[in-house]
Amino acid sequence: MKHDFPCDPTSLVKWRKRIGSEGVEKFLEETILLGQREGQIKEPEFRRVNVDTTVQEKAITFPTDAKLYHKMRQVLVKEASKENIQLRQSYKRKGKLAFIKQGRYFHAKQSKRAHKEQNA
Repeated sequence: MKHDFPCDPTSLVKWRKRIGSEGVEKFLEETILLGQREGQIKEPEFRRVNVDTTVQEKAITFPTDAKLYHKMRQVLVKEASKENIQLRQSYKRKGKLAFIKQGRYFHAKQSKRAHKEQNA
């Protein structure tokens, strides 16, 4: 028994992107034809298809006000640097610290403090 994957998952993703959707279709078609030739797939098995519709969990977080403010500040600073606009301060560290504190305060049910950090 092995506890590791037969190949690196990243390699499979890159390979799938390289062959494209037409390549995947052709690969599936050839796999089915090979199964028929070898006698592994019988004709009655093509009458009904089982589709696995299991939903994969994704690491998606709810867009809170603080996250949106923080992200927008980052975008504005990046655009200002592209346009050669000099900013007095980018608030990179202070903004990040305020974002973290706001999350901690809300978690501790200290909403007055959290709102102060959000509005600061």
